[in-house]
Parts: sequence; structure tokens; C-alpha cells
Amino acid sequence: MLAFWCDRDAERIDRLFRQSGLYREKWEREDYKQRTIQAAIEATIGSYHVGHNGFRSATTAMSQARVFRNFDEVERGEGEERIVDRLGIPMQTITRTLLSLTNGWPKRVDDMLFVPGEDGSPLWLSSVDALFAFIARQLGNENGVNPIHWGKGVDKCTQGQLFAFLQQTAESYRAVECFPHYPQLPEHCYMHVEPQPSSGQALNTLLSRFEPSTLIDRDLILSFFLTLVWGGAPGQRPAFLVTTEDDGDKKKGRGSGKTTLAKIGARLMGGLIQASAKQEMHRLVTRLLSPTARGKRVVLLDNIKSLKFSWGELEALITSDVISGHAMYEGEGQRPNTLTWCLTINGASLSRDMAQRCVVTKVKRPDYSATWEDETNSFIEENRWAIVGDCLEILRAPGTKLAKYSRWGAWEAGVLARVGDPAECQRVIRERQEEVDDDASEAAIVREAFTSELSQRGHNWVTEAVWIPATVAAEVLNSVSAEKHAVNRAGVYLGTLSIPELRKSDREGMRGWAWRGEKSEVSAPLKCLKE
Repeated sequence: MLAFWCDRDAERIDRLFRQSGLYREKWEREDYKQRTIQAAIEATIGSYHVGHNGFRSATTAMSQARVFRNFDEVERGEGEERIVDRLGIPMQTITRTLLSLTNGWPKRVDDMLFVPGEDGSPLWLSSVDALFAFIARQLGNENGVNPIHWGKGVDKCTQGQLFAFLQQTAESYRAVECFPHYPQLPEHCYMHVEPQPSSGQALNTLLSRFEPSTLIDRDLILSFFLTLVWGGAPGQRPAFLVTTEDDGDKKKGRGSGKTTLAKIGARLMGGLIQASAKQEMHRLVTRLLSPTARGKRVVLLDNIKSLKFSWGELEALITSDVISGHAMYEGEGQRPNTLTWCLTINGASLSRDMAQRCVVTKVKRPDYSATWEDETNSFIEENRWAIVGDCLEILRAPGTKLAKYSRWGAWEAGVLARVGDPAECQRVIRERQEEVDDDASEAAIVREAFTSELSQRGHNWVTEAVWIPATVAAEVLNSVSAEKHAVNRAGVYLGTLSIPELRKSDREGMRGWAWRGEKSEVSAPLKCLKE
């Protein structure tokens, strides 16, 4: 063992042995010392040495024999007294040998290990067995011999300890990408084939399969596809709300291709994550942090039914640079927020915050054939890397310098500036955001709910002044809101609606609201709400 760590240097072995507890007087016998040191050097497999620039490295028989093990075999004695000792190899040395055998794999995101799968996409190693199965696959199984030899003993690391060591020390990335970005995001590991652009032909063929309501909507559809490969900073991508022109449409937008647009974009980039407006946000975040979802770039909220869609947590999530929360079987997890959110809805009515986060894109009913979707999917499978390559070429080309920018300035400069008429796109986006911004209508709906509640309890909501407990106010709000609010959050939200008769009013340590009817006396004491 000492010969290994001394790089088989006889002088260093002698010096260190004299300082050890094994030193005996017979060591001073020159013939005995020389014979013992020489035997140790000859029996040592590999060595540990310091190279130029102070870099330490180790070589063992493992790298030569395509065998992976946690010990070296050292022979001592001769004839019948010959003994083979299995001496444990330091974990750092085992790790270096592993990385040499596997060309640097595995790597990690947080503490999740991954390697290239058979198709080139990431294969997540979620267990010790998965790690060693990967190692065995890399080393091969010549002549039916197991390439992994793992000994037990206090001087040897276990397979579990090696797995944990790699979780802490393997090359670390923030995310793994199965498709390219332009520009590439720092600390992202890209695992994909090289895109082959077609000078725009493949991308234009795909775009021609949709029916945008206007030429500007064609630009907006193009911007959707470009966004999927844009390497802008996390949290800088607007959501895309796909809707239709309802006028004269007897089917009210059903079957017009809203959902198909989102699904086709997701299919191009490896699939989508389907979400629901009724789903609890923490459960959705857990799904977004799963190994399967980490390689996807599109989240679809399909066919939202609410008259008024306002999901405060989603509004925050769209602009957050990091998605963090509970990751299944992992504890706390996080991923950079490079997701593109797609919402489909007919007759959109959004909160102001949600409207400002959306690029409203309109499609009209196409003359689909029965095989349209199958044909489009087949076209993507056959031309995926040409389409992706065309998108990259557009993003690499110089963009139009815009006169002004919105809160989505980075996206406008990186993506929108590269479509046909970016300035007109900006104007239409702003105009449509104002059209779907329905905060005033929300206030009217909530006000009507309060007047109805007061009337049902026997109050005259025009002439009376009534104190309403916070719990009751939350119940009234939730009866007409698409989002269910806890009592404290309901209070915050009610304060943003600016309902003239409603003012926050705590009473004897209890939280609540004062309703003062339009014709109530200003100084009139508040009545208690009737049961």
C-alpha cells in the first residue's frame, strides 16, 4: 500500500516506513530492507503520483483490464506462504478511473446523476443499481465475465458510498437539454444531434399547415416556434394564449386548431407537459421537477373553461427565473424556468397581470382533412432537425431594431425582432392584451356577488352599512372566482378590485370588511352581518 502512495519510490518508502508503527530494528539490515521494498514495488498495481502543475493522478490495473473494482490485489510471501491481500482503493481514485473508463460520465443536475441513453437523450440514474448497470454496459461482458469486482471490508468503499460521492462531486449542470438553444444557456448540458437547416423550407412548410387569422398571426405563430429554441435568460418568455375569432363561428372556436398548434410545437421539441387550471400548483411544480418533465419545454393549459381566468401562482411562475419546490423522491428541487406556457381558450377574459404575460395569437378554422394531424406529425418526425435548424438560422440572423420595448424586452429583441413585421406585432400584442384584460369586469362580478349575499341575509345593500367577517368575504369571492383564495389571500385580492362600497375594516381583533351602501349615512355605525 505504501509503495502505491509513494509512486513506487524506494527512498520515500524507506523514509515513511521508519515513521510508522510497523518499524522494527531488523529494518536496519540493508539486505532485508532492500528485499522488502523491492518486493513491495513489484507487487504494487498502479501508482499515485504528482505531475506537472501539482495535479495528482493515479493509474491502476482497472483502466488496462476493463475491470472496475474497489481494491487492488497485492501478493506477499512465496510458495505455500504466498498471500494475496485485497487493499481498498481511495474513493477519489475509483472515481477518476470510472470517469476515464466512461469518457467523463456520469454527470449531474443537483444530486441527480445522468448519462447518455441508447438514443442519445439523458438516462437518469436514480439508484445504485442503475449506476452499476450503466458501468457494466460501458465495460462490456467479454467471455461472460462480470466486469465489476467489488470487495467488502473497512478499507473499501461500498457501492452506495460511491453513488453518494458522485452525487456530490460529478460535473454539475443546471439542466439537461435534448434540443439546442441559441444562444446556448450557461451550465446547461446539450445532448442532441446536430440540426441540419433547410434554408427555411422545412419551417415554412410547417407554418403553412396552420390557418392564422391574419398575416400578423402568422408572425406570432413563427415567434412561438422560435421561442422554443431561443436561449434567452430564464423567466423571460411570455405565455402564448391561442384563441379564435368567435364572430360567425357557430362552433365557437371548437376544432379550430388552438390545441393542435401547442401540441405540434411540443412534439417538435420532444413532448409537452399537460396541466389543468384546477390543479394545485405545488403538485404541478412536482411534476415539472420530475426527470421526465425536465427535458420538455412546453406546458399546455388546454381549453380553459372559466369565464375569468386568474391564477396568481401561474402569473408568478411565468416570470420566475427558477422553478423550485418538492421533487418526487428527491426532496427540494429546482430547474431554470425556460418553459413556454401555452393556454387555449375561447372568449378570453383575463386578469390584468395575466393578460400582460400573454401573447394572444388567433387562428381560424382550417379546412382540415381527416389525416391532417397524422400527416403533420409525420412531417415533423421526418424533418425535425431541419425545422429546428431553420429556427436556429433565423435566431442567428440580425434582427430589426425596435423603437421601444415592453416588459418582455429581451424576448422582443431576441425573437420578435426576427419575424416579418415586429413593430406591428408589438402593436397587435398590446391591443389584444387590453382586449382580454377584464379586471373591471371582475370587480363588477364580485360586487354583484356581495350585493346578492347581503340581500339573501336580509340587508339593504344600497342604504345599510354592514360589517362582513373576512371568512365570509372570502367565501363570497370564491363563489365567483376561478381561483380559490385562502382568507388572507382573498383579503389581498379584494383590495385590488377597488369596489366603491367595500373597505377593509378590522373589528375587536377580528379581520373583516365594511360595506357602506351608496345611500347609507357616512357616520352610521356598522351593523353585524345577519346569519
